[in-house]
Amino acid sequence: SYLPCVEAIQGVKENFGQLDGIVSFAELAQQLVAKLCDHFQVPGNSLQSVNAARDKYQSRDAWETAGLPTPKHYLIKEEEHIPLAGEHVGFPAVIKPIFGAASIGVVRVDSMEQLHTQVMKVRQQLLSARVINGALQEGIIGDDEGCDAAAWIDLSIMMEQYLDGPEVDVDIIMADGESVYEAMADNWPTIEPYFNETGSNCPSILPQYQQDELRDLAVASVKALGLTMGVFHVEGKYTTHGPRIIEVNCRMG
Repeated sequence: SYLPCVEAIQGVKENFGQLDGIVSFAELAQQLVAKLCDHFQVPGNSLQSVNAARDKYQSRDAWETAGLPTPKHYLIKEEEHIPLAGEHVGFPAVIKPIFGAASIGVVRVDSMEQLHTQVMKVRQQLLSARVINGALQEGIIGDDEGCDAAAWIDLSIMMEQYLDGPEVDVDIIMADGESVYEAMADNWPTIEPYFNETGSNCPSILPQYQQDELRDLAVASVKALGLTMGVFHVEGKYTTHGPRIIEVNCRMG
């Protein structure tokens, strides 16, 4: 899809003149946007930064390197990695696809037996997932709507420590490497083990000091990934050990 986009944008330039920017609100399109911004030399985030945000394992490593509080995590690429992950992270824990979306394949596990069973189930779930209109959706093997998710994303799975406490969304606008706007919403308790959403409220009703700490960590996490401009949807929790980030998404909330 890269070359057709280049040709289409080149046509826009020829017909309408100066190109000021390239944006998309589809999460799976952000890497394409980064490539196109680089090609046409317009402001945008680097492909390296967008890749780090899309890959939950890379995100964790970047935050750890930056000295930000980061839960234990382990990358599961092969079946033999499963016991190693369990020993390193411990229980309770959460497994999730490193390139997931819409909570597909996100599951709480409380034992080594559950870990092995759920990793196998999530792998099958990912093999049937489809990319439809730029979004990752659950599917059935044999579906012909959209395209095979395996052709678009890495299907590796990450295991990480379970985070307790209230969950929030922090929406951030960045310009020239600095945050110019932040808004926080509370997510109501999810239904485990699959973390199904139940609702939210905005503005947040958490104590002000918790909101401040979560906002600061959310902005620091965006910066640690090298993201400098645009809108970002950051998910986090205020745990018994303080604020923690779940993930940074290069899109609106």
